[in-house]
This record gives sequence, structure tokens and C-alpha cells, in this order.
Amino acid sequence: MKRVRLGVVTASVLLAANPVAAGSAAAVEDDTGTVLPMAGFSSLMVDPVHDRLFLSGGGRADKILVTDLSGAEIGEIAGEPGATKLALSPDSSTLYALLPDQGAISAVDTTTLSEVARYDTGGKAGTADRPVPASLAFSAGRIWFTYTQGDGGGLGSFDPADPAAPATRTELGRGYAVQASPEAPGTLAVSLQVAGHPELDVVDVATGTPRITAHAPGVWSSRLAITPDGQGVATDGNGVLRLADLSRDTDYSSFPSGGSLNGFAFAPDGTMAVENWEGMGSSVHESVTTLSAQGTQTLRSYSFPDFQSTGITVQDIAWTPDGSRLLSVIDTMGTLRLHELTRPRAAQTSMAVTYDDLTLNTGTAVPETGRVNSSLRFPAGAVVHISRTDAAHPGGVVLPDAPLTADGGFAVRDTPPGAGTYTYQVRYPGDADHLPSQTTATIRVAKVLGVATDAGSYAYGATAKATAHLSVDFKGAKVSLYAQPAGAGKRLLKSGTVDSSGNLTASYKVTRDTTFTAVFAGAHDYYAATATRSAGVHASVHGSLSGYYTTASYGNTSYRVYHHTAKQKYTVTVAPAKPGACVRLLVQHYHSGSWKTSKDLSCVRLNATSGSAYSFSYTGPTGDRFRVRAESDPQGTDTANSPTWSGWSYFTIRT
Repeated sequence: MKRVRLGVVTASVLLAANPVAAGSAAAVEDDTGTVLPMAGFSSLMVDPVHDRLFLSGGGRADKILVTDLSGAEIGEIAGEPGATKLALSPDSSTLYALLPDQGAISAVDTTTLSEVARYDTGGKAGTADRPVPASLAFSAGRIWFTYTQGDGGGLGSFDPADPAAPATRTELGRGYAVQASPEAPGTLAVSLQVAGHPELDVVDVATGTPRITAHAPGVWSSRLAITPDGQGVATDGNGVLRLADLSRDTDYSSFPSGGSLNGFAFAPDGTMAVENWEGMGSSVHESVTTLSAQGTQTLRSYSFPDFQSTGITVQDIAWTPDGSRLLSVIDTMGTLRLHELTRPRAAQTSMAVTYDDLTLNTGTAVPETGRVNSSLRFPAGAVVHISRTDAAHPGGVVLPDAPLTADGGFAVRDTPPGAGTYTYQVRYPGDADHLPSQTTATIRVAKVLGVATDAGSYAYGATAKATAHLSVDFKGAKVSLYAQPAGAGKRLLKSGTVDSSGNLTASYKVTRDTTFTAVFAGAHDYYAATATRSAGVHASVHGSLSGYYTTASYGNTSYRVYHHTAKQKYTVTVAPAKPGACVRLLVQHYHSGSWKTSKDLSCVRLNATSGSAYSFSYTGPTGDRFRVRAESDPQGTDTANSPTWSGWSYFTIRT
């Protein structure tokens, strides 16, 4: 793949957490990085003991650069012309550098940064068939290297304790990548080309004599990495293979196996980093992705700016020893830099909400739900922070935090206080295992739908008229009207298209307190609306006197007339039927020009037919006037009807 350098360097880009729904925010990383004083680059090696980086310059350099873990120069190892691949002794005391053009491997003291030995990889200098070393690794106390020699090649080694001893070589095929690990002692993974065909071999070198223990024809890899558990080998085209038999290791299911993989590295805890590219020519896009240990989950992905506009290409990646940062050597139009990705093991998050830019009916709770997306589940107690801004509160109103479910779901609990435009900001602050993210949603609130009745309360059995009004002019918009008497189910009264004024009217005979509901299914960016109107319905309370012998009038009022020896019987009936309920009886005596209460019975029980008969007698002087009436639900416990009084029944006592 030829990469043509074009454009200029962009200072920063967004972390690849593509906005969804209402614009999930993303973290920002610095793409410029630390400039490395190198004309060329070949390999990056991390020294975990001394917290240093060794960077070889390839054919364009004669030195190895030494920096701290942030890329600040510490020194250089001079006299290493054309150094390419690097390897460290297990104790990090010695750095080995491959010098292909010299047919040699140099040994450098990592404390003094000076070369202490140089090992000849064999063959006669200046001859066409001299072996050319291609890669190196340290295992079983020896330095191992692959080499090419004409159409062949193989695997060679030498004892670092005896620089004068000649290298041993075993012909296996044109040798390319070789990899070892302390976790797989005495074992090498070797990429070869045999008779023009690629193959991958696992070689036992514990005795010093190479012995192939597993063989995979057709598998080619320009780079190899032993997994931290020492059980597998990562390749750049075939995923992770088991060292035991080179079969596919399905535990690393997320490790890429396509041809777009450009580099990879393992953190000490097994977290993987892979560098991918896609596109052709000047339209190459490169990203670094971290995967959980065993590669079952993608944690986060960082996309470098498009190559077409920045010229950025990724040359190599490596982890810091503690796994807190992922280092990438990048080439920005010929300038080499060290780029840091912080918190590479924290899972990337993005936030999506259900609704944005909708219109909500006044008095309606926002229907907003959402999700913080991540490859890792969220811990117990995780919350998102929510605030709301509007014209009256430009600085924002802090709302209660919303708890996250384990899979990241949340709900916004709020009812906007009135008409207007509201913007909700939802922010996940992140935690030890998750990066932060945030989003916004804008909601307009207006009087979209209402419902009214022709009276605030009704007598028992009256006919109520309810009218739904839709203020939004949608041609053919439909509304439904429902009635729900207290204690009963909802009943559809009417459903249809509103008239030219936006109204739909229905009538309903009421016997209990009734809630009328209008429902609009929503349209365009108007959220479904519901409006309610409650109307009280008074119970029917009827009282009548019996046992009188005649009637008489005082002014315009008719009185029942009783003998002073007779009992006055007052009968009460209540509808709808309320057997066992209380009614209150109030008896008043007209005395000294006004009505005064003479008896107040707070609870007279209704019988099974919702009636009650109460008898009382009078022992005072004749000629006095009285009146009596009944009140339903004096204790306020009736949930079906509003309390009410009967009319007054008047009586007088004569001889």
C-alpha cells in the first residue's frame, strides 16, 4: 500500500465515539505528540525496568534513540548503522539490535547506553549469499534470529556469553518474524516462506537445537506477539493461534483476522491494542483499538485524522509497563512523533437518548429515556447527571441524578414547568473502567392538546359535554375522547378527526366523579399528547317526611304539620347505591328570628337498599317550626361521588 503524504497536521481530533441521537460528546486526545529527533524509524522497544523507550532508525540512521516514556530524549546509542528490530534480555540489562546491512547483532548495556558486544550472524562479508538477518528474539539463554539467504534461509542463534563463538544456523526456509516470551520458555513462533509458500512454525529451542512442534502451512505474518499467558501467538492476518497446535484460539474472538491489521501489542494484564487501516492511496484511515483480555470485548477506539488531510501514518504501538498509556510512533509528513493515548483500558462510552427536538404538551412529563453504550457493564450506584436550561434559567437547573442500569439504561424524570424550549444536558462522568460521555436533547413545550367540560361539576345522572381541542393544525388529525368514572374502567366516547376549529365533542351521562381524557397519537415532531379534565358528580340525596296529618304554609314555604304526640319520620335515599355508608342528619329549630341547630347526627347508616329512616319526637311547646336535611359522605371517604346535601324538609308541631 503506497501512502502519499498530503496536507497539514491537525492539532487535535475527537475520540472515535460517533455522536448518536442527540450528539454524544467525545473526549479529545492530542495528535501532535512529542517530536522525536529521528530521520527514520524501524522499531519501538519498551524497557519496563528502567521506564525507557528504545527507538531504532532503520536504514536512514546510525543510532538508536533513548527517551523516557513520554518521548523526552535521554540519550542515544551511537554507531548502530541501519538498526531495525530490537530485543531485551529478560532482566532488561542488555538491548540487542539487529543490523541487517552489517550481518550482525549488537549488544548494548542499558545502563551506560554503550555497545558491549557485536555478534556476526554468519557468512562472508561482501558475498552475495551472505545471510541477511530479519528479526530476533531472546529465549533459553540464547539470541535467536531469522535470516534470508538467496531463495532460502532459516533460524540462527548464538550464545551471548561467548561473542567469539560463531552463530549456528538451521535451514527452514526464508525467515521473517520471530517471537519469544518468558511466559513460554524455550518456545519460538517463527514466520517463514518455504518453497515460495508461507507457513508459521512453533519451534522448541529449550535444548539449543531447534525442533518444530507445530506447523501451519499457508499462514503468513509480518509480525508476531506471544500472548501474556504464554499459550498463544497473535498474527496480523489469522488472529490468535494456540502455540500447542496453531489452531484458532476462539477465546480471542474480537482480535482482528483480516488483512487490514497493521500492528498489535499486549499490555501486561492481557489487554490488547491493535492498529488498523482502511482505504487506499491518500484516503487511508488509521485507528488504534483496545480489546479486553482474551479479546472478547472492544474497549475503545481512537481514530487518527484522515491521512489525506494530515499525512499521519502509524509506525508502531506499545504499552507503558503499567498499562496506563498506549504509545504510538506516528509519521506526520516526515516528522516522527510519539503519541499517547491515555486511559486506553477504560471502555469507550457513547450516549443516546430517545427523543430530541420534539414538542411536548404542557403538563406532561418528558418521555426521555436513554442509554450509555459501552462494551463493559456499569457498576452498581452509577448515575448520570442531568440539568435543564431554558430562557428563564440560562445557567441551568440541576435535576436529580438518574441511576444507570447495569447495561446503561436511564430515564429522565422531569415535568417542564410551562411552555417554552428546554434543553436537557445528560452527562456520564465516567469511572475507573469507563470513559465519560454526554449528550443533549431539546424539547419544546406548548399547549398542543386540551380537554374541557361544559361544567365543573354535575348532578347525579346529568349529561356532561366534553370537548377535546387540538391546537396544532394537522390536516385530518385524529383525537380520541374517553370517560372514566371513579372506580370503573376507561370507556371510549368518540374517536375521529377534529373539526376546522380543532375540536372533537362527545356527551356522557355521569353518575360518579368522572375523568375525561383526550388522546392525540402525535405527528411529525409532535410527541403523542394526553390531556385530562376531572368533573365532580354529586350523589343524589333525597329526604322526605312522613307521619304528618296536614300541611301549612309560612310565607312561601310549605310545612308538614304533626300532632305533638306523633313521631316525625324522615326517610333518606342516596344514589348511586352506597349501602353501609354514613349520612349526616341536621335538624334546626327556628327560634328568636333565626335557625339554630338542635340536633346533628354525624353518621346514620344506609341500609342494603341505600336508604335510611330516622324517627324522632318533639316534647316542647306547640307551634314551633323545624327543618331537617341529609348530607352524603360526611366523613369524606367516598371516592366515587362528591358530597352534597339534600334539600330542607320543613315541619311544625301543633296540638
